[in-house]
Amino acid sequence: MQNNNELDEDLKEQIGFLVKSCKLFDAGDHTESKRLAVTARVLLYDSKTSHSLLGQLRLLNIVFYSTATPWNPNNLLPHFGLLQIQVSKQSSYRAPLDDRPPGIIRWISFEKWWSEVVFDDRKGNKLTRKDIILALANKEGGAHIDQNLP
Repeated sequence: MQNNNELDEDLKEQIGFLVKSCKLFDAGDHTESKRLAVTARVLLYDSKTSHSLLGQLRLLNIVFYSTATPWNPNNLLPHFGLLQIQVSKQSSYRAPLDDRPPGIIRWISFEKWWSEVVFDDRKGNKLTRKDIILALANKEGGAHIDQNLP
């Protein structure tokens, strides 16, 4: 079992991975999303056989920064909570992050952040951050490639 000093070093290493992958992603290398998902899984995901690094450090009780537009189950339109449609010569999606109207950005518990619905196509497909991170890490090539993608 690792001691707290070793776990602190692991945390610094994982944050370094996040910083490097974010820089590459922001520079246009969107394949880094898979590495970001694996690092997020290491930091956040608890299962029967693995324990998150933040959990081992007893840091999952901190508040998390949510930039997602809150999901409204009564809205009839699709919900893209982490994205905005950017209309120009060629329309695309963009993550506005801190560029949000007042009241959207909020500090919430880890459990709320992790299980917050950030996508709903109104056809029965809803995704949380946890769903997206685990799909990228476990099925889409982050740490494993699944033959049968959902």
